[in-house]
Amino acid sequence: MRYPTLSQAACAIWVGARCEDDWQGTASLAGEIAALGGRCATLTDDISCESDAEAMVADVVARFGRLDILVNNAGAPHGADRGPSWEIPIEAFDKVMAVNTRGTFLMSRAAVRQMLSRSEGEATGGRIINIASGAGKRGFPDLAAYCASKFAVVGLTQTMAQELGDKGITVNAVCPGAIETSRAAARTARGDAPDLAKRGMIAPAIPRAGSPKEIADMVTFLASPSAAYITGQSIMVDGGLLMG
Repeated sequence: MRYPTLSQAACAIWVGARCEDDWQGTASLAGEIAALGGRCATLTDDISCESDAEAMVADVVARFGRLDILVNNAGAPHGADRGPSWEIPIEAFDKVMAVNTRGTFLMSRAAVRQMLSRSEGEATGGRIINIASGAGKRGFPDLAAYCASKFAVVGLTQTMAQELGDKGITVNAVCPGAIETSRAAARTARGDAPDLAKRGMIAPAIPRAGSPKEIADMVTFLASPSAAYITGQSIMVDGGLLMG
């Protein structure tokens, strides 16, 4: 069960995913949202492609009339990018940067252009919420490409927040720690899951992995009117792994 809390908050949801060979489940997610009484549309596309990113935002506007909230939650699949930095093939490094960083930039740029282009008298403003990582605030062994991509997302978040605050658009990031996702469970089942404790990724304060719902709840809060005075923040949801 996923946690479509934005749909429970009466949002119309548009879900974009990369090719179905990499990630399955958009149809089932749409079904869950519909069962809760929400509206949902899905599309398979490549956010690292400029024209695809622009087309996705255009599709949202065509279906729902406007775009108010963008959640950048795409992630490159694990592969040859995991390992000592000096052993990472450049192709693997580039793939991670293309999805995690370039894709976040392209989707954010397209969304902002739409948010700023509304007609006179139309409600302005919006929310951009980037899913970054604790690895965007501290380096971890064997994660050079991932850390580089997420540090970039944190920097992009801060920059866009400064640019857009006076236009009513807030930009924040959520930085998860270790989360028990279906992808993590599959890696555990295959026997190739990393030793999170060895990598220093399990918090001693709350010594467990987090749940997807705990991330979804933070996203829903940042998208809400209650977070109107919060921008440029990269908020840790990690059980106290990185404090301060």
